[in-house]
Amino acid sequence: MNTLEEFQQSFGPLMASRDVQQVLRFRTPEGLRAARSHGRLNLEMFRVKGRRGVFARTPDVVRLVEGLVGIQGNAGHVDQVAKARRGCIVIGMNTEPKPTPPTSSAHSAAGAPADLTEFEAELQKWNDNPEDVYLENEVHAHFERANYTSYPPASRDGLHMFNRVMDWKGAEEAQESSAIGAVIGGVAAAGFGAALRALSLALNVNEHSIAEVLEDYTEGGETLPMGMEEFARRLTEADDKKKHRVL
Repeated sequence: MNTLEEFQQSFGPLMASRDVQQVLRFRTPEGLRAARSHGRLNLEMFRVKGRRGVFARTPDVVRLVEGLVGIQGNAGHVDQVAKARRGCIVIGMNTEPKPTPPTSSAHSAAGAPADLTEFEAELQKWNDNPEDVYLENEVHAHFERANYTSYPPASRDGLHMFNRVMDWKGAEEAQESSAIGAVIGGVAAAGFGAALRALSLALNVNEHSIAEVLEDYTEGGETLPMGMEEFARRLTEADDKKKHRVL
């Protein structure tokens, strides 16, 4: 049995996002969602009418995995995927350099000033003159007003703000793929995860089930509150599926 046949027998013609997450060895649903949101996962995922969540075509996932580990049709390869990811072989990631946005604070060769908003200019002054400028409350208020429903936008906003604070003096700004970008993304993910774990403890429900329900709601285009009864029903359904997969 080759890899495609193995996957089709296990998952059918389509794979749910939770199955893609496990096969590609993302530790959490949020990790897969971040890779998709940042455009680093070269895999088409889509919605199916009448079904919650997003799906990928099984042959597409197989091609991605085989391209990663450099095999053709060999079954029982999943551990190689984890090894390849730990070795920093990037799954379908776009390695093309990202263009510097028009509002970049990086200076041109001629030393042109950055196109900063008033708040961003104040942030830069705070970094340059910490004894004269103090904006901690304003920074916290900025993030609170953003009303994020997932952590990738918070991560991008944090990196954007970091780049505005720093005066790079002509050097390239920190990118999402840099160590600084990874740290900021990790902090944003940790904050989101902390909220999920608190809910998990309070409701006695698996935190990944909560994440799955929230992902379906926020990415599914729903505009009306689902209400506590429907939320509880979806949580129970997601938790039951997760327990069944473990068995």
